[in-house]
Amino acid sequence: MAAAVAIMAIVGFVTARPKPSTDKASLPVEERVELPSTLNILVVGIDKRYLAAKQHCDAIHMVHIDTVSETIEIVNVPRGTRVEFKHPEDWEPEPELLELARAQLALEADGDKDAEQTNEEADGVFPDILSEPEDPVLARAWNIEQYVANICKYYDFETFVPHIERITGYKADYAVRVGFSEAQAFLRVLRFDPGETLQFLRHRKTYPLGDIQRSYNQAIFIKDVIVTRSDQALRFPKPARAALFRLLQTDMPFQLADALLVWVNESAMSGDAARVSNRTAPSWGTLEEIHVTESTVGEVLNERLEHLRRLQPDFAVQDLQAQIHADILRSMGQAYRAIQDGDGDQALAQLQPLQESHLWLQMTDEKARQRMTVVLAMLDGMAHLQSGSSQKETRAFAQDALELLYLEVNGEAEAAKIRLFLDKIDSLYSTGAI
Repeated sequence: MAAAVAIMAIVGFVTARPKPSTDKASLPVEERVELPSTLNILVVGIDKRYLAAKQHCDAIHMVHIDTVSETIEIVNVPRGTRVEFKHPEDWEPEPELLELARAQLALEADGDKDAEQTNEEADGVFPDILSEPEDPVLARAWNIEQYVANICKYYDFETFVPHIERITGYKADYAVRVGFSEAQAFLRVLRFDPGETLQFLRHRKTYPLGDIQRSYNQAIFIKDVIVTRSDQALRFPKPARAALFRLLQTDMPFQLADALLVWVNESAMSGDAARVSNRTAPSWGTLEEIHVTESTVGEVLNERLEHLRRLQPDFAVQDLQAQIHADILRSMGQAYRAIQDGDGDQALAQLQPLQESHLWLQMTDEKARQRMTVVLAMLDGMAHLQSGSSQKETRAFAQDALELLYLEVNGEAEAAKIRLFLDKIDSLYSTGAI
């Protein structure tokens, strides 16, 4: 009963007028981290739709850091790189894949020797099938699927990593996975336009070497960020940087990552592009060096639109914001109804996919995104109160949400609401009301 009363008192905070406050949580003071002489970090962009079970490992980059010579090598691996791996025992090809396999076999039967190059997803680089099962359609279907990004789809990330280590020649000390939502949050901090920048970095259709050029573009972008924008994240206090870092899926400790950020900013690499090199693996010769600038991004996106309209004259750019907003409101509504029913555990279960995907960070409307951050933090806190969680567990998500708002432009008003909410939580625990 005490928890229910406390929750009802907190609900009003969503619309309450916040009192100004300058109190901010801080990380404990720690000794400076001693960096190793070399370090290999595998950075992977994950393509996973909201609530989807499977994912692709799309943007693949091994970052080799030498702290002694103050140099970095970025090795990019195109997602369509051919690898041989067995299909899972329960593999059932999708109808579209079977249709493509039949089309390729039909073309070959007509004498088209280049038929294997019709698979656009892997840029058409396929060796002969090593062993031919009884059903040639299934054999061709699996042959089409055997590219490195699909290891994550059919197996898992742990199976994927050794393949990248063999291709790049570096053994990963740490791995960092970045989803679409997290990428948008980082791009805002780095002062890029998230939507246009991601469209540019994902584009491949109009390049002669398609996926290979796209992968190289991504590596060039990482290089440019290291050389010219390493100071942007350091504009914010360490607790805010820690909250941003916790959006990532990684085995790297934050203190090490933050020490690397400081080191890059203080090293000779800052402003010196010659100290950061790029290499594509497997090697594809000379590729065009395309940087993210306002003019190049605009040019590439216009070419992409023209290409799509040549294929489909009535093509129109689809705005996904309404669907994102609806997905967020649906999850939040289900959580709120569970709280009203007194089921905090169910409320947390409803919020989990939303929190794990960080979907609200994809909202382009600044004010709406900030409001969603506040509401989500409060729903999470109320659900934890109802579930009998510890004070630390109840505060955790709201505290991170607060720090993320400090990263936002004009986020102070919404941040003040979360500070009030956290003060109320602390008061409830300190007075024994919970």
